[in-house]
Amino acid sequence: MRPDPTAASGFCLLLLPGTSAEPQLREIGSARTDALTTARRTALETRLGITIPAGGTVQDLIRQLLLDQLRVSSVRSVKEVLLGNQTWHREFADPPAPGTFDPSDDFNRGDNLDLGSNWTVVTAESTWKVLTNRAEPSGLGGSDCSEYWNPGGFSNDQFSQATVVSVTGGSVGGAEGVGVSVRISTGAQTYYRVVINAAATSNVAITKMVAGTATHLAVITSAFSANDVLRLEADGSTLRAYKNGTFLFGTTDTSIASGNAGISYSSVTTAAILDDWSSGDLTVGIQVVGVGAEGSAASGNITLGAPASPVNNDIWIAVVHSSDQVAHTFTDWTQIFQANGGGTTSRLSVWYFRYAGSTPNLIVTHTAGQTPIGGIVAFRGCKTSGSPVNTTGSGGAGTDASIEHTAITPGVNNCMILACNGSADDNARSTLPANYIPALEDTTAAIQNCYISTAGTPDGSAALHYLLQTTAASTGTVTDTQAAADAWASVLVALEPAAAGTPVSMPGYDPLCRIRHMLVR
Repeated sequence: MRPDPTAASGFCLLLLPGTSAEPQLREIGSARTDALTTARRTALETRLGITIPAGGTVQDLIRQLLLDQLRVSSVRSVKEVLLGNQTWHREFADPPAPGTFDPSDDFNRGDNLDLGSNWTVVTAESTWKVLTNRAEPSGLGGSDCSEYWNPGGFSNDQFSQATVVSVTGGSVGGAEGVGVSVRISTGAQTYYRVVINAAATSNVAITKMVAGTATHLAVITSAFSANDVLRLEADGSTLRAYKNGTFLFGTTDTSIASGNAGISYSSVTTAAILDDWSSGDLTVGIQVVGVGAEGSAASGNITLGAPASPVNNDIWIAVVHSSDQVAHTFTDWTQIFQANGGGTTSRLSVWYFRYAGSTPNLIVTHTAGQTPIGGIVAFRGCKTSGSPVNTTGSGGAGTDASIEHTAITPGVNNCMILACNGSADDNARSTLPANYIPALEDTTAAIQNCYISTAGTPDGSAALHYLLQTTAASTGTVTDTQAAADAWASVLVALEPAAAGTPVSMPGYDPLCRIRHMLVR
């Protein structure tokens, strides 16, 4: 902090021109423990609109200025505050609360054929080693190498991420490469992993390994660049993969419920190097935590299934479609949207209910009509008071195979975007909107991507796909493709997250230990 009008040297948090009309502001001390005189303190409070304690120091002033900017965030990365050329404070931007588990390893230690005592090799696989402060598989070109962080303490919902320094080779669609793993068993060759290789196409894959049997759950193309950060999240039955903080793709699976996080290498790449691994619990943001059973009938009312294991402030979203133009009524629930679709055989309604300890009415009233069908999806981490809905679209309607959802623009970051639609036939959703994950599914093979019914005439189906939008922006038109051309209705809904931040102030706790989103250099 200096009254240097050019800011030509050093570092400054607050620039006070030397030509200021207030002499008290021209010089406020060179050391952070210097006491502020009454005159200087009063002048600064007036100019900056803050309160500095009587007898306060430059350090108190800096703390107050920082507190005016800090907010809670889920970002986990190292930040530092520098005054002059001196590092004043450096730590994780989102430090774990006392007693929580937040494992990481930068591999900055001497070369070793073993990763160290905190790591354990997965059953029936090969080891990793430390080489030049990075992690490498012990053998390339044939064997799987996976290790997990063994101190334990992971919740079932967890993430694992690492910097992929390099990877060379790998076949198209072979699910080979280097990456990270979640829910690793401590006693079997069982886990989920995401790996990346250098093939031109189909080079990123999510795989489940159960007792030594690998099943490739999803594969996409995303070109590799040196030092890409690869991340895998296990959130209930949902698996999500990210590269450099951007969502790549996701899938669902219920085979593995728990375990530890770690790193993995699969098969035939000729080079594979990881660095800066970290993991932890998924506790921030909106999450899908349950799906209720389908409710359907040839005509009349339907009863929807309740999601299991709810907790207070879970938001239940019900999507209901009928192959007619008969109104839907849902006592105890708040209507988000209801409208007719294309032709004369499509009507869609979307509702929400905030769970508060007891299950609501689950009967959707639908007088006569044809093929009512619906389902409930439970979300956790939404806004905890008032409506959880940030934005609702105008709705779409048509009679073709392309179910189009009119674009919306949420007003805040980290909204969960819901693509809700229904169709007047038992049509699977054959091509999903890019990056959206289906929540409603009738088959164990997960090939329908919706609930379907053949009970009435015409048949019917209902779908809900979701996407976590980290930065508020227009969704653009979201297109879901059904297996045949039939009447349909659609709408986009954005659920708002719980308050993203509060001013950092904890009695008896240094406020700078909660620095968020700031790098002061």
